[in-house]
Amino acid sequence: MIVTLKECFGAIVFVLIGFNGSIVEMARTTIREKGISFKLPTNLTHGTRIIIKGKMDVGKEIQVIVEDKAKTNNESCCLIFDAMIEALTVINSKNVIGTWPYSVYHGGNKMVPFEVGMEARASPQNESSLLDIYFDGNNQGALAVDACEFTTFENIKKITLKGVQQVTKLAFEFDFT
Repeated sequence: MIVTLKECFGAIVFVLIGFNGSIVEMARTTIREKGISFKLPTNLTHGTRIIIKGKMDVGKEIQVIVEDKAKTNNESCCLIFDAMIEALTVINSKNVIGTWPYSVYHGGNKMVPFEVGMEARASPQNESSLLDIYFDGNNQGALAVDACEFTTFENIKKITLKGVQQVTKLAFEFDFT
């Protein structure tokens, strides 16, 4: 399957194309001042990778939020990067699971590239679903942070980006093995 991202009249449109070339699913999200929300084209499963690339303003904080849509378990995962204080923080279900030093050399440029990667991982030992996350700002090197834990991936339907100036790539890679 192939997922494409198109911008049209202030909205982001995803098109999920099947192996035979047919359109499997389309999802549309509206760009809002407070952030950009992307609906996931399908449920996360073990091995699913999500890659988000774009441009960020080094004077602003960016947030990547993955939420349990049903909020039955009040679960969420939030990655926050603040270039001004040179720190990357991850919050899982309202608890800070870690803060890491991370600086981005911007050479006076206000806008720099960033990349956030996530990989879904089932953990049979404790019957939970884990979301591994890494962050790379201005090609300074990817920093892998502690995984966010969810009871299940089934209710995760969207990712919200706040403080991001532009999204240049959104890719979903599925593991069918």
